[in-house]
Amino acid sequence: MILNDEHRLAQEHNLRKLKISIAKFESIADCVDDQLNRLELQALQGFAIQFQQEIDDYDLLRSGKLHIPNSFSLSELPKILVQSRIALGWSQAELAEVTKTRLSKIELYEENLYVGASLSKKMEIAAALEIDIDRSMLLQGKKYVSPQNCKALFKVEDFDWEQFPIKEVQRRKWLANFSNPNRTKAFRDWFSKSTGSYVTAALHRKRSGGTIHADEPSLLTWQARILEIAEAEISRGDLPEFKIDDRWLTNLSKVSVESDGPAQVKNVLKEKGIVLVIEKHLPKTYLDGASLLSHDGIPIVGLTLRYNRLDYFWFTLFHELAHVYCHLYTRDHNNFIDRRILNETQKNSLQKETALEIEADSFASEKMIEPKLWESCISRHSASEKDVMTDANSLGLSPSIIAGRIRKERNNYSILNGLIGQNELHHHFEEIRM
Repeated sequence: MILNDEHRLAQEHNLRKLKISIAKFESIADCVDDQLNRLELQALQGFAIQFQQEIDDYDLLRSGKLHIPNSFSLSELPKILVQSRIALGWSQAELAEVTKTRLSKIELYEENLYVGASLSKKMEIAAALEIDIDRSMLLQGKKYVSPQNCKALFKVEDFDWEQFPIKEVQRRKWLANFSNPNRTKAFRDWFSKSTGSYVTAALHRKRSGGTIHADEPSLLTWQARILEIAEAEISRGDLPEFKIDDRWLTNLSKVSVESDGPAQVKNVLKEKGIVLVIEKHLPKTYLDGASLLSHDGIPIVGLTLRYNRLDYFWFTLFHELAHVYCHLYTRDHNNFIDRRILNETQKNSLQKETALEIEADSFASEKMIEPKLWESCISRHSASEKDVMTDANSLGLSPSIIAGRIRKERNNYSILNGLIGQNELHHHFEEIRM
């Protein structure tokens, strides 16, 4: 897709070069009956048609003659944003100025069709481009947020606020001036400020075989709290730019051997441009952690520390970092909410994981312990405490990481109980002790 006049000129230049190559292949084809030449010619002709179509579409948009749909789905919004900007005759620099966004960020958003842009940022840009979301988007569901509609868009003002855990929020003192007569309005205003005027139900990690269902309004409330805390951290202005380079993660697990290893993680992630937020889960959420984007596309990892164990902490942390590095900036999902990661209350049930969750689990395991090093561990075969300690000392890791991986791979959570760091996690975090 052509995004600006400079890109159009470059594509026109590419098309001229392509036509020259096509002419050469056509002259050869007239003299030599070569199947390979014919296939290459067909491929070049296909590219030429594509390039010409992109140029024609861009010219039509600039002239206002290309029709932009009046209604569209959430997945179509990124393309609509780019088309609307071009149709208005705005440059990327003008859009950046209006939305108070860095030009480099707008260029990156459009180049990747807004993958990696938060929902609130997309809505902000839609508003600047005078796209009437209420009339254009295919809104699904108003009064109840359903996990089955995880890709649906919901307008915050249409929520039935009586379903939200307002009393629990009041008990936790998340809001100031939370008086009883106006508490619903105060909650609604706080929620909207944290999430924006629209939300999507997060891409939840759901497991089969269980009868427990999470309360969706409570999940969204917890998510709003994570966003609020993260935005406060980001506003301080000392966060470096995040780069999608996960090579450093193999060293993160080394921090686990330090006596205050878990407490160090927040600063380690901050140095890489990632915000870590610790917040207890809300009742009926059964929530372990989440990875999501701030308003300006900064990665956030939220953890509940639902279990007071070191093995649980390290695996959950790396699982969420897997979503950050593998999914948030490469797929059209802005948040991942993970529940029951270690599957401890459903030990014998068959699990059906999505491809993204399988990938996140694999990523977490490989970054905590490099595959070649794991192959050399004798404890993975013996599952003895002595061998776990030997391997832990050899690898420079907390024995809880090795013990936890053995328990998970064997689906046996009754072994190595003395090495998983039971009751050794929560004291590192004031947020949990409060």
